[in-house]
Amino acid sequence: MESWLPVAVVQQVVKLQKEAGRQFLRTSLKWDEFDEEGDLKKSILLDLLFDSLTFAAGKGFPWSGVTLVGKLSEDLMNQCKGLSISEAIILLKNKLKVYESQLTPHHLLTLFDYFNNTFFRHYQLYQFVLCQNQEINQKVINLEIQAPLHPLPLTEGIDVNLYKYRQKEAELIAAEAEKCTKLLHLKEKLCLESEKMIERIYNDLKMEDKQILNKEL
Repeated sequence: MESWLPVAVVQQVVKLQKEAGRQFLRTSLKWDEFDEEGDLKKSILLDLLFDSLTFAAGKGFPWSGVTLVGKLSEDLMNQCKGLSISEAIILLKNKLKVYESQLTPHHLLTLFDYFNNTFFRHYQLYQFVLCQNQEINQKVINLEIQAPLHPLPLTEGIDVNLYKYRQKEAELIAAEAEKCTKLLHLKEKLCLESEKMIERIYNDLKMEDKQILNKEL
């Protein structure tokens, strides 16, 4: 029987938490790092391999048997592409017969039930992912992250009530300055209008003086 992974590696995979175990399994299988969302085929296959290993170990399979389950899962996933579900079940049964000398009848039956309740229950979904070319439509948006300002030393801190008082005081001073500026602009405007009014009156008086002078002449 072709060796899949050493027993020591399989034991390490099962001991780890799921994500760490998946990544350790990936590197042990010499798979390149890949995008989990972009490459669903590899992601689903990695899930199936990890779950089958942890299942077999949890059911008390011998470690050599756990390794066989991993090999069987990989073969089943790769060789079922395009097969009907009945053809895939026959393929599984034929592969289990090969393991009759290495696994007990109870373990073989447990393994068949496992694939029947997992892989074959979602068989159409597996077929869709395995047989269809996935079109990746991704949009990359670069977001600028502004780090918070470096806090001042605690020695420069003040009481929160005093801080609020100073903030309110600063707001009042700013409002008063704005009001004074508006009053100044209004005063300048009134002065300018007064000057124009006085100039008009003066011009009118000059005209009247000319008219009186003309009458006297």
